[in-house]
Amino acid sequence: MNCFAQATVYTDTTKPITVSKASDEFIISLESNPSTGYTWFLKDFKNNLIELKSHDYQPPKDTKVGAPGRDVWEFEMEDKAFVAPQMIDLTFVYTKPWDLKTQKQEVFTVLTTDQ
Repeated sequence: MNCFAQATVYTDTTKPITVSKASDEFIISLESNPSTGYTWFLKDFKNNLIELKSHDYQPPKDTKVGAPGRDVWEFEMEDKAFVAPQMIDLTFVYTKPWDLKTQKQEVFTVLTTDQ
């Protein structure tokens, strides 16, 4: 069984991701269409506080050519992230690896509580 079955899925960068010791896992899901040549890259994150557990592309349920799927990123907080309340940014960049001038950026904010 997937340990992330109960993890909250986040898609909106305007809403903070709040985690605690009791609920230290979360998922970020981003619309993606690799058929266009674009790929999501995880650009910045504090890997000493957050562990990337997995990354997977979920193809579209729509069978139309060119329909977007989802890039799904599963994270788990390290215990030391809860020593004090923290604000941590996770930056994702959607770009073509051969053309880094054209890119879209999404930043998710993770808030830890020591509760």
